[in-house]
Amino acid sequence: MANAIVMTNAWEIARNGQGKFGGKVKEYFSIALKMAWAIFKKEENQVKVSEWTTANGAKVYMETEHVTETTRTTDWGHEIKRDANMIMINEFTVNGKRLQQPNYVKRNIVNGMTVMDMGEITVNGKRTRGIVELPETIEKEVYGEFDRIEKEKKENVAKYYEQRAAQLKKDIENGYCTDCGSYCYGDCKAN
Repeated sequence: MANAIVMTNAWEIARNGQGKFGGKVKEYFSIALKMAWAIFKKEENQVKVSEWTTANGAKVYMETEHVTETTRTTDWGHEIKRDANMIMINEFTVNGKRLQQPNYVKRNIVNGMTVMDMGEITVNGKRTRGIVELPETIEKEVYGEFDRIEKEKKENVAKYYEQRAAQLKKDIENGYCTDCGSYCYGDCKAN
């Protein structure tokens, strides 16, 4: 059942690509099949498929997944689940070519502009820094929840340290000695 739905969607995506860019439908089928599977898995795995065209006409395809929990199995067979907050880039192509492994592509800011940074890549035999501008709408769609969680974490850490500093100040007023770590009332040898 799932295969039939994916295949139908893949042919539809390929026909749309042909109608938009010309050529033969079968030339678009490989990437259309990947896109159809990504769309199918999107409901289950939170996979986001993003496509955009840069200012100089390059067509960018990015498939991402927001991971909020990791699971690992110990040597004794116990599963350990931990909270996480990371964006996994499963696929990143520019004009249909994978210029770098997806896990090396990172969001970055270059000259005040948000970009997807591929690090050093070879283009036409020359080494260059591979960057692709990331549109604000796609950045919000892909990284919005990630950024919200990171901001919340930073606020919680700052709040914790504020509370800890206030408690330490109160403890010192009540006779706590920071040198020996107890309420020695000044009779310790730390002075």
